[in-house]
Amino acid sequence: MNIRTLLSFGSGTVRMAGMILLFFAIQFGCIRVASLFGGDTSFIELPPSVSAFWLLVSSVLTVAFFGLFSWVRPIDLHWGYWSWKGYACAVTWMLSAILPVNFLTEAMQLDNTLEQQFLAWMRTPWGVLNIVLAAPLAEEVVFRAGLLGTMLRSGCSGGGAMVFSALLFAVFHGNPAQIPVAFLLGLMLGYLYLHSRSLWPGWFAHAANNLIGVLTAWRAEDDVSVSLTDMLGGPWPTAAVLSLSLLLFVVIFFCIRRFYSVSRNNAFDRIN
Repeated sequence: MNIRTLLSFGSGTVRMAGMILLFFAIQFGCIRVASLFGGDTSFIELPPSVSAFWLLVSSVLTVAFFGLFSWVRPIDLHWGYWSWKGYACAVTWMLSAILPVNFLTEAMQLDNTLEQQFLAWMRTPWGVLNIVLAAPLAEEVVFRAGLLGTMLRSGCSGGGAMVFSALLFAVFHGNPAQIPVAFLLGLMLGYLYLHSRSLWPGWFAHAANNLIGVLTAWRAEDDVSVSLTDMLGGPWPTAAVLSLSLLLFVVIFFCIRRFYSVSRNNAFDRIN
């Protein structure tokens, strides 16, 4: 079966629609409440610490409601499918993709409409807590355990389900500069979910990616216009670092299966 199986009328489609509606309802609800508490001020115009706090609240509520509706299964929260080497492998794999993916995005010269807002949030405790820990968990719950898991249980192929969930993940980010990155990272996180039988490898990898983003923003301070080539010391060092990153990415891609405790041929044992 493929994506057409899911898009035909059925319980899987209804469940996915409910997940998406609930997710956006929580997001917009928290934004609206924050604006009301701010004297009916636009959410973007609120102090960064206030808007960051309400984004953190939306992430926490998302995890809570998805658990309440049993859209996160207990097995998704199991830690034991991978050894610590598997988790380290997942994080290293994500880190190896950061430079190539960001170099590609930089080359595309897309409009980064939320850049200044994110930089402001990264300088607040609530913003850092949400960006590094809470938001990655909420997104793994929604897009991996929720949407991707539902597609797999509805009979979609693993590849088709990963691509579709990654597209939804990318569209959710909205910011043009983030969409290509979010799509590629969504594919990686979907792959980790499919092969780990757990949310946690993807969450660790997702959190590590966001943490690097926060640390980079702190280091750059207000000079965010510097290119990767300038940051790495010129074209040749950049080419060398990118080549090593891509080599590491490919090696770990195949190593992930080594730390996978269940045969890939039984990839649907947990989700069926």
